[in-house]
Amino acid sequence: MFDDLIARLDAEDLRPAPTVYHLGEVLDLRGYRSGANPHERGAAKLTLDGNMLHTYGAFRDSDIYNRATSDNAHTWETGDAFEFFFQASGHEDYYEVHTTPEMIRLQLHIASHINFRLVPFEQKLVDIKLKVRTRIFREKNLWLGEHMIDLKELHCETPVGARFCFARYNYSHTDEAHPEITSSFLCPGVTVHDPPAWHVIG
Repeated sequence: MFDDLIARLDAEDLRPAPTVYHLGEVLDLRGYRSGANPHERGAAKLTLDGNMLHTYGAFRDSDIYNRATSDNAHTWETGDAFEFFFQASGHEDYYEVHTTPEMIRLQLHIASHINFRLVPFEQKLVDIKLKVRTRIFREKNLWLGEHMIDLKELHCETPVGARFCFARYNYSHTDEAHPEITSSFLCPGVTVHDPPAWHVIG
């Protein structure tokens, strides 16, 4: 399930980010605001197996780590993280999940992107029975990540018409103040929390 993702990590080009997404399509990650080809590439895809959403991500990374030691920590502040955002069709609310290379999870339910920063972090925590799996290949500067979520936990009967995106935080011990942030779409604003701009599942 990762061969097509890994193949994109050494490509020179960035494929255009699609508005309409077809399940299984490989998405290149790019500078989330600039659209630039990142220093260390990433690629991801979304699939459906019965009622289970599966995300797959592959990441070049010369310094693989996250210092988080327990679930539902601020994983985007402590090291490398693979993020998945999902909004069911017709909904204002959406979900955000993370996995670190060490399989530390974060699960959030956000009522609206308009005022999400005003809601205390603890009030956004949720348990949607997220399963994660990762593999680390330090000799290849590579790590792989997966999220697995039942659609019913997302209050979603079908993925068709749902909106989603991927994002990645890539940290380095030598410059922890400036992680490289990439996403599967070009953010029109200052944050990836912008469901109207995400991919729509066709």
